[in-house]
Amino acid sequence: MELVKGILELHQKGFGLLRNPANNFNPTPQDVYVSPSFIQKLRLKPGLEIEGRPGETKEQNQMVPLAEIVHINGGSVDEYFKTPALRKRVVIDPLEQLTMKQHPRDKTGSVIDILTPIGKGQRGLIVSPPKAGKTIILKHLANSVLMNHPDMHVMILLVDERPEEVTDFKRNVNCEVFHSDVDESIENHIRMTELVLER
Repeated sequence: MELVKGILELHQKGFGLLRNPANNFNPTPQDVYVSPSFIQKLRLKPGLEIEGRPGETKEQNQMVPLAEIVHINGGSVDEYFKTPALRKRVVIDPLEQLTMKQHPRDKTGSVIDILTPIGKGQRGLIVSPPKAGKTIILKHLANSVLMNHPDMHVMILLVDERPEEVTDFKRNVNCEVFHSDVDESIENHIRMTELVLER
């Protein structure tokens, strides 16, 4: 039987659903149901990438249940239990710099590397008025990481942005782009932000 895979989203009632990142985590009929007993037994958290075997449905319109978990975040279930939680790890200053310069004549990357160098694991904040070019800088940062550090996994979350900006990112940055557009509800902004942060 073919394995199913998705990102776990937990609900207040205790069950979970495997959402497809390619669909921007939006609900679909193909989402797989994860029982509360699975979640409690394995101490599953939201944002985990779950791969497993689907079970049988008893009714025609019922969601497919998850029968067995094979992989969690690409590793075995045993590896998942041995991995310490991110919040319990030791916090240190960045040791390795991320190179933002893409080619010898890249002025944006050169200025960032000289004036505001970015290290692996570092948090950052761009403060900018509207129409000042922050979107261009964000695209440059993402493309620089993809070009100069191919071992890194890049994800972008756009909240309360225009749909045109989302399309621009999807066309010009070859990574996972998640979004909650300006015409979406505040509840969806919060849901997407929490799910991507947990991921």
